[in-house]
Amino acid sequence: MLGLGSKQLFQLYDRLAECGLSVAAVDPFRGKPWPTDTFPPKPGAVQEHGHERWLHDGELGGGLDAARPALTDGLALLHGQGAMRVCCVGVGHGAELAINAGQVDHMFIAVGAVNPTGGTHAHFAEAACKVKVPLGLVYARGEFEPHHTQSELSKRPFGKLCVFRQVGGDRMPPGFCTAAASWGDHVAAAVAGQAAGALADFLITAYQLSSELASRRSE
Repeated sequence: MLGLGSKQLFQLYDRLAECGLSVAAVDPFRGKPWPTDTFPPKPGAVQEHGHERWLHDGELGGGLDAARPALTDGLALLHGQGAMRVCCVGVGHGAELAINAGQVDHMFIAVGAVNPTGGTHAHFAEAACKVKVPLGLVYARGEFEPHHTQSELSKRPFGKLCVFRQVGGDRMPPGFCTAAASWGDHVAAAVAGQAAGALADFLITAYQLSSELASRRSE
């Protein structure tokens, strides 16, 4: 929600980069993030400050079609740096965007989602069941119910690669990797570190398998 001004997201990117991954961040808010003086938007103030309208008008509200130019630019940047296979990761409201990108043929080799926000659990779960590539999902208690999606994706050729990981135990509040989190809290920071580690392991495994398959096809 705070766009590229979110310190938490850059710390997450840094942790992924420390694992050997190249990271490109796209801005779905087109340089107009939610203002920090009314963050987080509180119940009752949502209508006053136009949060729903702001979200709808941005690329997240417009879905994959609206965000595709930004994602394409990110792909071009990474390809230009030599990355042959690219994954897409979304945090918070961006989780559903990543899920939708995973439904497109030959766009990404895997997708990751952290702290899914927005819509209902059932809506997100149904969207997740439609991905065509391995899915790595990291969440807090109450953010997601994985059983239906796990069952559906286990039937796919890539089902064994999918990862569903709840971190932080039963007391960890949702949104530990989003802009709303306070990483000054050592517990939240530790859980976010666990999430980054789980996500990095998933992405690296998906990349390695994709590389192996591509090598076999070229032989």
